[in-house]
Amino acid sequence: MDDRSILVASACAISASALTFLACKYVSRRGLAQAEPSQAMYETETLLRQFLSQHYGKPEELLPYGFGPVDSLGYPTQCALECIKYTERFNQVVGIDISHRFIDAANKLKMYGKLDYVVQTEGSLTSQHMAEIDPDIDRSRVSFYQGDACDLPNGLGQFGCVLASNLIDQLANPYLFLDRIPSLVAPGGTLVITSCYSWKETFTPKNLWLGGFKDEDGKDVLGFYTLKSHLRPNFELVEEKHMPLLVRETAHKNYWALSHKTVVIASTSALSASLLTILAYRYLSKTSKDKENKYESEKLLGEYLALHYGKPDEQLPFGYGPKEALDFPLRCALECIRHTEDSVPSIALDIGCSVGRSTFELAKRFNKVVGIDFSHVFIDAANKLKMYGKLDYHVQREGSLVSPDTAEVDSDIDRSRVSFSHGDACNLPEDLGEFGCVLAANLVCRLPNPYQFLDRLPSLVAPGGTLIITSPYSWSEQFTPKNLWLGGYQDSEGKNVSGFDTLKKYLKTNFELVEDKHLPFFMRETFYEGQWIVVHAITWKRRKSSS
Repeated sequence: MDDRSILVASACAISASALTFLACKYVSRRGLAQAEPSQAMYETETLLRQFLSQHYGKPEELLPYGFGPVDSLGYPTQCALECIKYTERFNQVVGIDISHRFIDAANKLKMYGKLDYVVQTEGSLTSQHMAEIDPDIDRSRVSFYQGDACDLPNGLGQFGCVLASNLIDQLANPYLFLDRIPSLVAPGGTLVITSCYSWKETFTPKNLWLGGFKDEDGKDVLGFYTLKSHLRPNFELVEEKHMPLLVRETAHKNYWALSHKTVVIASTSALSASLLTILAYRYLSKTSKDKENKYESEKLLGEYLALHYGKPDEQLPFGYGPKEALDFPLRCALECIRHTEDSVPSIALDIGCSVGRSTFELAKRFNKVVGIDFSHVFIDAANKLKMYGKLDYHVQREGSLVSPDTAEVDSDIDRSRVSFSHGDACNLPEDLGEFGCVLAANLVCRLPNPYQFLDRLPSLVAPGGTLIITSPYSWSEQFTPKNLWLGGYQDSEGKNVSGFDTLKKYLKTNFELVEDKHLPFFMRETFYEGQWIVVHAITWKRRKSSS
């Protein structure tokens, strides 16, 4: 290879394809490579669909509700443009990825210029889409190969630009890849690495992480610092910044992350946006039989305390992101308050209350608020917040490193109005009583039998009272047997059944539909990663007499 070529190395071949073609249009493109131990994770149809959507999906397909983090779209294009800033147009672009499935899709896009695919909408329902290559791109300049970033061919040659996106924190041994970089980048050439530094032992043994741990002196070691140290002898650091990205998982649920980008010249270094790592890791978690209650982990407790009580600068520490998605529990409580009439009992029930932010906020309007959750850990945290008004916790920063935070209840709230208890939404106590308002936020698609919960609602909501249900309709057999899903499947006549359709049908006898709309929320997982989710928020009024 001469120095008018570009190598695209990334965590996913689809990623390589979109970016490879784009780089060919301007400069040269990057190839996708990955680590052998995790190769099977990348051979799933679900991931293929998600990455085709990320790379080729139109804005209205990725953000179907007309709002959201628009600046997070077009991430592959942004990566190509970052390469273009420091290099001239390239005649040849090589894309490499560990996934046979991704490389096959990329080669079909090269051959035909387009590729049909489907994306998940709800449950097992999908919608049809088409990936298309810009007709101005000369596809003959691009080639794709299956390969391992930790074991690249010796005769690969040198490139004017190397892009390694979504890669380094997914490799079995990232040091092997970094050691190879000087021989791949031509003198004066550019290296761009993007990363969320999402180190996981699923992909990389902990002793080979570039960051996310403490050294022998007890000091935090970050991936960026290790990259600088390892690349400094051969590369000059030119630029580093943060780039947002969004991957659609369903019509309601998305993965949102900030990719830390570093550019070095005479070699360039760019940080890998560990998006595929997260999605594949989630896929592994869903398919493995974990006997522990998912909600009984300290990490998850920290994530939910941050979701409920985190300040904006803690949730979005780099100053930008989906700000309208913050304070979701507060917004749920405000919806309840807005729709509740003075004539109903001044008692509210927050079922699936988690760590209690909505429950506390409801106490500004109701004389008594009951919060119930299935998780002992969440209820214990909520009761500590009731007792002391604040609670220290930790959130993941990078790898095994954490940052301290404090959850605090608004001092204007009378916490004596609130009570928390452990309970099962499918088996609530018979003597629980009637409430002027019942909130069930993001609950129905996580119950083993949501119909049991729906059957109980008429006896929980007082006549004229308010019921608010929010849900992303993320039906999964991990939580609910498929025959008990409210939606996300086709009926015996082949018609699509949505969760909203079933809720309307099931509740119409005792409840009047007042309003339905979409509410976004953001859940931080690390400094760089989180989930951006849009839930369907439905408000009902309990009929004063059944019809």
